Amino acid sequence: MAALVVVSLTSVALVRARQAQDAAVSAQRRQNRPTNVDAQIDNPLTIDEALILTPLGDYQPGEPTQRSEFVSHEKDFQSPGGYRFAVQYTRSPSDGHAVQRSNTPAQSATAFVRQYPDEAWAQYFAEFPSNIAISPDRPKQHVIVTQFDSKVWSDQLDRTPEQTWYSLYYIWPSGSNLIRIDYAGLDPNLDILRAYLQKYPSSIP
Repeated sequence: MAALVVVSLTSVALVRARQAQDAAVSAQRRQNRPTNVDAQIDNPLTIDEALILTPLGDYQPGEPTQRSEFVSHEKDFQSPGGYRFAVQYTRSPSDGHAVQRSNTPAQSATAFVRQYPDEAWAQYFAEFPSNIAISPDRPKQHVIVTQFDSKVWSDQLDRTPEQTWYSLYYIWPSGSNLIRIDYAGLDPNLDILRAYLQKYPSSIP
């Protein structure tokens, strides 16, 4: 019985510690969030300006997409209006590589470009991405790394061949734009990352 009580108390302590960590991250998000939610974009990018629509190495771009993102005043999820552009790159079938087997992960990369009203919002969403649950007890989940002499945020969690559903990403602000490259598979083609860093130099000091 005593052992069960100890285990129960330990579990409660762990849950409370995790709740305190989550609360600290949420507080940091609120503290760092820009306040000009209703700011406007003066010069919207076109899809051809935003994305690289030519082959990168042996990877070919697919059909690009574009959509508008609307202002949100929801508590703890405030964000300005903006524009989101995306394109997926896949390995060219004529590059001399063997045909992809159905039971192996596809080698692809997706580039996202989000245009915000100003640099502050791009910096904020690079540090606190809206679709990544940042956890203080996973220090390699969202960290600054250096690639091609540029600083970018990235997920540096260790991956095994069975964990290819973990997407390796790189994300960084460039002026009022936020760039993210997601890689699927275990062999990321960094030519794509290099090309976007050349087009959008990182604003991370």
